[in-house]
Amino acid sequence: MRALDQRPLGWTPLALSLILAGAVATTAGCPQRVATPKTTLKAYISALEAGDYSRAYDLMSKSFRKEYDRDEFIAHHKRNKSDVKKNVSELKKGPSKLVVKAQFNYGEGNLLRLVREGGAWKLSLDPVSFYSQRTPQEALRSFVRALERRRYKLLLRFVPNQWRKVMTVADSKRLFGKDQLEATQHLIRNLKANLGNKIDVKGDEAHMLYGDSYKVEFKREDGVWKIVDAD
Repeated sequence: MRALDQRPLGWTPLALSLILAGAVATTAGCPQRVATPKTTLKAYISALEAGDYSRAYDLMSKSFRKEYDRDEFIAHHKRNKSDVKKNVSELKKGPSKLVVKAQFNYGEGNLLRLVREGGAWKLSLDPVSFYSQRTPQEALRSFVRALERRRYKLLLRFVPNQWRKVMTVADSKRLFGKDQLEATQHLIRNLKANLGNKIDVKGDEAHMLYGDSYKVEFKREDGVWKIVDAD
């Protein structure tokens, strides 16, 4: 178990890891009922106000509880009552609107996001857009998908402008075609195994480290992300 740090409670993982959707609220002698994000948040605030930190801990996500021990959670709150009071005050002020999101992982590293609108769940992105370059993560998945399918013309989409002016489909085939089959397959395997790695973004540039010493470099041009180097 990780020990809770000594930063103000508003900036510790406990304030960031509260699961607002999918929690189950129960009361003694009453049947279970599925909580809404608002009722879960209200229960969390109520537990903090009552000093019932064990009940507040029960509202934390499973991933949070794996990292932080109940006893340490309770002790940490007792040591920082002024921060707890401040957090409760801030939580009561808002937000006036809760935005609830969901995501569905499928296939080989594919991610589909949904949002709640007008009481119904809606897809936030068309899953048929197999070659999205909206984010570095999506650009990398699309690049790998294009490599696997040998979509040489489509691969040119990921080439930065400075090289795209002179690069052709024939060049794309030379780089990733039959003559480079073994190297291309090795690249695909490595990238697919690391699709979930953290990508550091700074302005219009980004990079992702993978393997022992490899790095993928990205660049945003014309509103989309491209691959500068995939090692």
